[in-house]
Amino acid sequence: MDNKLLAFFIFYTLKNTEIKKSNVKNVLLLDLDSLDTEYTTEKIRILKEVGPYFPEELIPILNKSLLITEKIIKTHETMNFIKNNEPFKEVQLTKVENNKERFNYIISTLKREIPEEKINNIGYPFNLILNYDKYKYMFNLFSSIVSNPEKLDNPKELISLIEPMMEGKDEKEKKKMKEMLQMAEIMMALEPSNKKEKDSETK
Repeated sequence: MDNKLLAFFIFYTLKNTEIKKSNVKNVLLLDLDSLDTEYTTEKIRILKEVGPYFPEELIPILNKSLLITEKIIKTHETMNFIKNNEPFKEVQLTKVENNKERFNYIISTLKREIPEEKINNIGYPFNLILNYDKYKYMFNLFSSIVSNPEKLDNPKELISLIEPMMEGKDEKEKKKMKEMLQMAEIMMALEPSNKKEKDSETK
């Protein structure tokens, strides 16, 4: 059944404020086997987004139409579920060597199934899990600096800490970061001589 025809039929039958029983019966007698529920559900979502901007007199008709259409979709899905009679597939435990392997599999699956643009919209806990690698590196970097602050005074140690952040960056960004590191290295090298000059001046 053409979904546009279904929508038109529902809107047409609901022009009056009172829904007649015969109209509802006609809707239920439509050929539901050819109904594209995914397509229709998407159109319902769009209508709910733009619906508030419809003329005021059309809002009641829209709401009744959406309500009946959603009921038709649910009825269709229920009928398909009963008709197909597919056995319930239980979740079976998969044996893993350790929790690290378990966690890595969960993360890789979630990253594969959830589009990147939707990660920020699904809440902080999921965001934290999906960006585990990034947060793990930042945590390790922070722990390394806290445990050994002297690393910040050593140019080579500082470069070794920042190098992992260059992964995934384009060549221009890498070049800029390397230039910044070289500049920091020069400034650190000059700092001891500056201190000596200041100390001699104070004496």
